[in-house]
Amino acid sequence: MGVGKWDATSVTYGLPGRIVGTVLVSLPMLYFMRTLVPYGLVGIVTYLVVYPRMLKDLWRRSDRL
Repeated sequence: MGVGKWDATSVTYGLPGRIVGTVLVSLPMLYFMRTLVPYGLVGIVTYLVVYPRMLKDLWRRSDRL
């Protein structure tokens, strides 16, 4: 039997952990949007590069780690 995206393993937390991780990863973007000037713009541009990679790794199936 294979391990799916929603299953918890020794290296993942399952669906609840992924949802909590997504919320925690999204919090800095909300802070950057609130403090747009002067550092928010730099943060948003940087986060637009980093954010998709973090979500991709967070939601990757555990058998592909």
